[in-house]
Amino acid sequence: MMPRLIPRTAAWLVSMFASVFASFNLSVLGLGPLREPLMGNIIWSAQNQGAFFNGWWWWPVWPALALMLILGALALVIMGLDEFSNPRVRRSE
Repeated sequence: MMPRLIPRTAAWLVSMFASVFASFNLSVLGLGPLREPLMGNIIWSAQNQGAFFNGWWWWPVWPALALMLILGALALVIMGLDEFSNPRVRRSE
């Protein structure tokens, strides 16, 4: 049961990774829902308000760091599942 479940879980995580990244990118461009408190909307608002020119550099930095941590954690989980389920990728110890 478990060997069949791992590739599907990895595929679900990859799609979640892609959807988080796409949502962030669309929000940064101002194409997402502007009334929702998304990390991309915070960066878009900071850019439109002139955050870097006014000295409010922390507005876009913290959401960007949070996104990097979320996507990095998802990537590590995906790589771990791939290494666990794929014998060709496993490291020989």
